[in-house]
Amino acid sequence: MIRCDWKSLGEDDLIMIDNEINPHMGAVVIATWEEGTVHLVSHGIKGYRQELLLMELAKVWCAGFEKNTVISGGLPLTIESENEYCELVDQLWVCFFDLMMERKKAN
Repeated sequence: MIRCDWKSLGEDDLIMIDNEINPHMGAVVIATWEEGTVHLVSHGIKGYRQELLLMELAKVWCAGFEKNTVISGGLPLTIESENEYCELVDQLWVCFFDLMMERKKAN
């Protein structure tokens, strides 16, 4: 199961993504909102394929709220099949969009 959580830090947002199987920080992405454009800086564990996914999530959140955003976390490292990976990615997007709705209601 994928879990998503957010916290406001002043004017900025922090999103944490983890899983119940083996929580870890596979990547950290910083998205800054400057003059109507999202700028990304990312650092991930070597060979960590979810880094690109977290970069996409950071872009969506940053552009959607026009806020600087940090996303950290990771999907399970023990994914056995491409199908299982796709299912987890789908779960993550659902969790992420639910979190965006929660954030919008908090404003």
